[in-house]
Amino acid sequence: MRRVMIVDDEEDIVLGLSRFLKKNGYDVIYETSPKKALEMLSAEPTDILIADVKMDELSGLELINLARIKNPDIKVIIMTARGSEEIERISYERGALEYIEKPFDVDYLLEVLKKIEVSGFKGVVKELGLVDFLNILHMEGALALVNVTSATGSGRIYFESGEIVHAQFSDKEGILALKEILNLKGGSFSVERNIKPPKRTINMSFSNLMLEVFAKSDEELADIGIEEWSLVSEEKKILPNEIYNKLDKEIGSLFSFDSNLKGFSIYDIEGNSLYVRGNDYSSLISQISTIKEFLDGSFELSGSVIIYIRKEEELFFVVEIANTSLSLIKVRFPKIIANLKGIIKGGT
Repeated sequence: MRRVMIVDDEEDIVLGLSRFLKKNGYDVIYETSPKKALEMLSAEPTDILIADVKMDELSGLELINLARIKNPDIKVIIMTARGSEEIERISYERGALEYIEKPFDVDYLLEVLKKIEVSGFKGVVKELGLVDFLNILHMEGALALVNVTSATGSGRIYFESGEIVHAQFSDKEGILALKEILNLKGGSFSVERNIKPPKRTINMSFSNLMLEVFAKSDEELADIGIEEWSLVSEEKKILPNEIYNKLDKEIGSLFSFDSNLKGFSIYDIEGNSLYVRGNDYSSLISQISTIKEFLDGSFELSGSVIIYIRKEEELFFVVEIANTSLSLIKVRFPKIIANLKGIIKGGT
């Protein structure tokens, strides 16, 4: 059973959340004093920490740093009633996996906890799970280090401006090391942001590098085709016209209402485009669909644009939106997505 610690100097909040999470099967401990909470962390092994930002003794952001010194593997959710983009940014930089603005739906918190238990920033090297994550870092244009650990050894993959520039595994470096890492049969991976590579041993574009790594022969390379790694693919109109037109009307109203909305698309479990307005993420969805436990995920592009991906049964919904916090996206769009799913399921 996962143990969750809740820290908030408002007693009614910790008591209410504690009762709710215990009813849903969690082992919960809580404190209204951040300093006492730190003492408890030393004595009580804890998997997940939920902390408020604004507290008198210590801020939630300070608590993150001290808690992670005691337990580097602890997963953190930050909550606040006075949210800002700056606080959100700092929360993620200090290792928080989720940032939630009060008031929030407790059912949403339960979804967040379930997602963190499955993945968080740590993931399982299984099927294409690691490749999915590398693809997201590439699209994000990230400066990052991906640490990979397995029973046969540990490795590192360095990103700069979204390109893989260096990899090392055991005594290997460069493309040979990357091949070793991506051929691992099991293990775990985690990401560290804003880590500069110590050197450059790879000088290929991400797309060509993936082809190089996965090609076992010239014949297989010829069969793969560069378009499989392209972000944009031609839309195939699979839905009946009546259903497609209903979706177009509903989604069109979203764009009329919100000028920050840049794109909205829907895909089936195989990555086929059912509806696309804006960029088409068919290739990415084809890879994500192999992750059996995937519920939702997000990544940030330049210019404060967030790509939010949510799976509902056998459908994937992709929202591309600017100048909007992730917590607000996760509160607003699930209801919209449920409505659109109903339109599709009602006509198929």
